[in-house]
Amino acid sequence: MHTRSLHLLVAALAGCATRSPAPEIDLVAIEQIQQLKARYQRCIDTRNLPCLRDEVFAADTELHWKGGDYDIHLVGWEQIGEFYTQAFTPTKFGMHHSHHPEIQVDGDTATGTWYLQDIFINLEDDTTLRGSALYTDRYAKRNGEWRIVYSTYRRLWEEIEPRSKDIRLTVKPIE
Repeated sequence: MHTRSLHLLVAALAGCATRSPAPEIDLVAIEQIQQLKARYQRCIDTRNLPCLRDEVFAADTELHWKGGDYDIHLVGWEQIGEFYTQAFTPTKFGMHHSHHPEIQVDGDTATGTWYLQDIFINLEDDTTLRGSALYTDRYAKRNGEWRIVYSTYRRLWEEIEPRSKDIRLTVKPIE
């Protein structure tokens, strides 16, 4: 090794020793938050209101969704529970997938950005909605468990089409 190269290597290693260490990443919290978001999706698609109330949301959770022709803002379980009771029924139901999370944890709080891909079937007006959105969430530990305290999304795209009379629905998630 040339002397100049050796000096550069020593200088680089010395510089590494003076740099502050990389921040720790709380992988356990990140996994718990990913499990929370998965539970949220499952519980809305099956309209499991006790799960949403007791295992997903904080009592003071705020939700805000903006789509092509709607702007929904809900605060607290009373409004949230009423919304899900009316929006998800045996004739209105969907499939929600959140993926590609970007989660930052800061102690007992965290933020997350997720892609949403969803399909919503409305048999009352014979339409199917398909779309994608970006969720932005805030989480907090309440009584030792992660809960969603704020969630919003902004649609990237959304399409609604009439359901073909040839489609035969053989199973529904809500009876």
